[in-house]
Amino acid sequence: MKALIALFALFFSVNVFAGDCYCKDKTGSSKRACKNTPSECNSFCQEMNPVNLPDWMVTITYSPGSCNTLPAEAKYFQALARPANNWNDTGKDIQAGEVYIITVQVSSDISASWHSNPYWQGNFGEGNSNYIAGPSYLLPGKPEGSLIGRVGDGPVFYIGNNGKTPENSVGRLRVTVNDAPAGFGDNSGWLMLEIKRQ
Repeated sequence: MKALIALFALFFSVNVFAGDCYCKDKTGSSKRACKNTPSECNSFCQEMNPVNLPDWMVTITYSPGSCNTLPAEAKYFQALARPANNWNDTGKDIQAGEVYIITVQVSSDISASWHSNPYWQGNFGEGNSNYIAGPSYLLPGKPEGSLIGRVGDGPVFYIGNNGKTPENSVGRLRVTVNDAPAGFGDNSGWLMLEIKRQ
């Protein structure tokens, strides 16, 4: 009887009824997960396109009954340069022992960029290296207009176009543009981020 129970447990743990869902967007970013139906797969893939950009998804494939594992899923998030209270709440809670990789989705096919100064051209997560943030900025010593983050009440950290949450961080992940708190009023634009557990 125990052997039979173990067999059923194994049967359902590999999720033999689920299909392999694979998605790829114009930036080359991709993700894969087990989903039960083509509709679930499509919804999962559209998370990579939260602002519904036309023709953003290059590939969405669903292979029924071929999924035996459930890999870590990436979260896609639109970070505004002028968010409420100066910070974007990603909705991602970082647990003890977890490290997340944050990557800006950069592509010639997308106009997604942000401005922390109305006289500059838009930039991505690297910011403007010609202007280093002074003491009044959220993260002094790093480029103005760069992507920065904070986990819970921990210290502000630099992300740029690709970065990680600091080890031993616990709490809600927030991101924003490196600007002075009083200077967000003239900011504009947004960046598309992929947030994925390491």
